[in-house]
Amino acid sequence: MVAASRKTASGRNRENSFEPVRRILFLYAQLRRTTAGRKLTAQKAHQQMTSAGHEVSLRTVQRYLEMCETFFAGVRRDEGNPMGWWWEENTIDDSLHISKEAALALCLAEAHLKHLIPSSELKHLAPLFQQAKRTIEHGGQVNRYKRMLDRIWIMPRGLQLIPPRISALIFDDLMRAILDSCEVTIHYRKPSEETSRERIIEPLGLVERSGVYYVVAREKYSSHAKNWALHRISKIKHNSQFAYPRDFNIGDWANSGGLNKQFSPEKIELVLRLSSDAGAHLLESKVGHDQRSCVQSDGCIELRSTVSNTVELRWWLMSLAHECEVVSPDSLRKEIHEMLQSALRNYHKRSERRAG
Repeated sequence: MVAASRKTASGRNRENSFEPVRRILFLYAQLRRTTAGRKLTAQKAHQQMTSAGHEVSLRTVQRYLEMCETFFAGVRRDEGNPMGWWWEENTIDDSLHISKEAALALCLAEAHLKHLIPSSELKHLAPLFQQAKRTIEHGGQVNRYKRMLDRIWIMPRGLQLIPPRISALIFDDLMRAILDSCEVTIHYRKPSEETSRERIIEPLGLVERSGVYYVVAREKYSSHAKNWALHRISKIKHNSQFAYPRDFNIGDWANSGGLNKQFSPEKIELVLRLSSDAGAHLLESKVGHDQRSCVQSDGCIELRSTVSNTVELRWWLMSLAHECEVVSPDSLRKEIHEMLQSALRNYHKRSERRAG
């Protein structure tokens, strides 16, 4: 019994010895959320600690805040009345320890994904990105990881158009509405309209395609999701929250042709005949999960796969038209044939005008 008592007392002493560290880390977390214009006073910090279950005096809290100022580079003191502490933005936090591999991944994420993060959230990630850059540039094996960062590039496919400009404020407002499942009223102008019209939508997600951003949303009282181009939104106002549909998945929506005009909801069985040059890469990068391919006696490749019946499919087929034949379905074969005849007529008209 005596030994057990000593063990319990010893355990309690060890626990109490770590309590100041827990309290300081708690205050540090609160300070990281505090800007210069909203300083953290000892009285406010005392209330926060008491609410979180830390039983400490006001004087002890003030001492802990002074220790935070000493230990952490980003903590600043305001000597005003009342005195307070705050976190200086864009401070490189020495307490962040990032491996060189993780730093490389973060640098790549910042370069290629930061445009998808609202500026309000990106501000809080800035110290993490800065520490990643610092690790890459000043850590061990600097040349190796710096070279790796300079040797990775993401090259989108197809002709890259200059995307339309969108308002940063509207982008941030929409991202917050998506995060909070908040209904919004927008002023939206279709390409066929001269002026904007007011619409109430429930934003479900964001899709980026070739530099153009679309908010996927349902109009109020509608169960059908469709896309709305962000650059066509001139005003936005937050309303109340809505119940996010449990059966909605933005990946499934996009993959089923949500961003493209779909000619039929059912998928089609596509059969193509391609030249060896045009079809070689499709033996590795498949059109669909059920793709079946075979090389014929003349060297051409026959390909069969189930695909969505979309505009995107037609664009792709037309880009390969000089080396690709649509064998079936017959309706699509006829459609591509008519599109090629129309294209040929355009060239004939131009040739006739030049000859005249």
